[in-house]
Parts: sequence; C-alpha cells; structure tokens
Amino acid sequence: NWSVPLQVESASGIAVGDYVIVKDTSGTDDHYALRGVWEVMGVSGNTVTVKNTHRGSSFPSFTVSGGTVVALKTILKFNGCSGIVAYDSCLGYLNNVAIVGNLTSDTRGIAAGKISEGQAEEGVGAVVCGDNVGVSSFHIGLLAMGGTIHASGVASCGNSNWGFRAVYTGSIYAESSTANGNGTVGFQVFHGGNIRASNATANGNGDTGFLALYSGSINANNAVANGNVFYGFIAQTSGSILASYAVANNNGYAGFLAGPSGSIYANYATANGNGSYGFWTRYAGDIYATNSTASGNSTDYKAEKMGYILASGYQGSPTFSPALNTEGNYNAIITT
Repeated sequence: NWSVPLQVESASGIAVGDYVIVKDTSGTDDHYALRGVWEVMGVSGNTVTVKNTHRGSSFPSFTVSGGTVVALKTILKFNGCSGIVAYDSCLGYLNNVAIVGNLTSDTRGIAAGKISEGQAEEGVGAVVCGDNVGVSSFHIGLLAMGGTIHASGVASCGNSNWGFRAVYTGSIYAESSTANGNGTVGFQVFHGGNIRASNATANGNGDTGFLALYSGSINANNAVANGNVFYGFIAQTSGSILASYAVANNNGYAGFLAGPSGSIYANYATANGNGSYGFWTRYAGDIYATNSTASGNSTDYKAEKMGYILASGYQGSPTFSPALNTEGNYNAIITT
C-alpha cells in the first residue's frame, strides 16, 4: 500500500475511514495511477491521504492539473463473505456506496448470475450501478457469470485477484470504469464473456490490465493500461480486444500481446517504455496497429512464431523484429 496525498478543493466532511473515488484526473506522466476507490488514512487541511494499492515496486511519477474526488459516506462491509449477489433477479439502482470486503478468498463484491461454476443452473441476474460505486478488498470485485452488470464509472480496486471479470456469456458494461491496484488482472473475460470498457483505466495491477481468453471480448478503445507488473493488454486463445487509441506505457514486460490465435485491434495506440516489447505477437496472434506509436521499449514491434503485425503509418523511428516486410523469427512478419 502507498500513502498518497490528494489536494482537494475542500476536505469538509471527509473523515478517516471513509472511502473516496478519484476519477477524471488530468495532468502529465501517470496521473491515471491516482484513479480508483481508496480508503482515507488521514485528513489535514485540504490534503486527503489515501491508501493506494498500486502493485508496482515504486509509485509512478505524476503531476495533476484536475480531477474529481467523491467521498462515499455509506460503506457496506462484508467479512468472510461475498457482498451483493443477484443470481436470478435484478438489483438497481445502486449508487453512492463503497462495498468493502476483507480479502477473503472466493468472495465477490458484486456478482450477477452464477457465482461458481459448480452451480447447476445458469443465473440470469442483473445489477445496475451508478457512477459513484466503489468495490474493494474481495477476491473478485465484479463478476458476471451468465448475468449482466451495468457498471459504467465504477471503481474496483485493491481486490486480491480480479477487478472486473465476465465469463460464460456474462456481460459487464464498464465504460470509464477503473480497475487499479488489483492482485492479478484489472479486466478479464473468457468463455464468451464480454466487457465494454472504452475509456477505462487499468493501472498498477499485479499482472495484466486487460486480458481476453477463450473467445472472450473486450472493447477497450481509448483505455489506459500503464504500470502493470507484466502486461497492458493480452488477447489469446481466440480472445479479442478492441484497443484503438489505447495507451499501454511502462508495463513490466509488454504493452500489447496477441498470443495463440488472439487478436488486438490497436490502431492509433501507444506503447512506450515497456520493459521488453511495445507490440508483441506470437503463435498466430495478430495485432492491427496502424498509425501506432512505440518508443523506449527494448523492441518496439516484435513478431515471432507465425505472429503478424500490421504497422502501416507507424510514428517515429521504432525498432522492429523481424525487419519490416521480411519474414523471420519462425515464420512471423510485420508489414506496412
């Protein structure tokens, strides 16, 4: 946990033990790391210090020129159990509330449909959230397993595994939502799950920002995945991600990875300063990265083992492996 001070216009009414949602930040460097739902640890004047669960070895540098801080005075705490579960019914309208667990394994903050694969019948539940809902400290923050969750603007942070997870045809509408500082993945789909996460943020998670597996799909256009321990965006085993105009900077290993039969549409996307690769494909993965920007990675564009990258209109002077329009690295190619 990092103690992060926030300068606010007025701290009146904010107290230690409250939770605040930080959203719509603007500024330079990785100000996105401030976004999320965080517990208040101290208040002094108009400085509010929060406990930010960014998983990197150091907190990123940033400057902030604007943003919104919303204090959540209603806090529902769940010890040793899941929070809100709608198995075959609908809950709405949930807003202006923090839903907080105590990091117990196999718990969910908000779930729609089944909450375990062992349940015999499919659940078709639905939960509707407003844009001032925070979920923290569960095993999974939000889970749609056959059900549907409307969670645009929701913050799911500090969970031990996933922030948002949609599986077995479950759907989550999470435009402009935040999944920062979770133990493994910010947004994950598999087995036909779908998440709409345009303009979303997934920073400082313990593994990956956005992950699509086994025919799952994520719409992450204009999304940001910075400072995750390993990857920004991954699509593999027939998973797909729409990531046009997305940003994946300063992740520990790669910004964008399309693995076995995965596809990423990353036109006009940016991948700077990642530990190894900006855009990386392998095992018949495809990345469509027209008009993209990559710099400061060990290799900016890398294709291997039948991987393919379309990099027409690339910006700057990036590095390529294999060389442009030349087959190499075991039948892989990057074309313009």
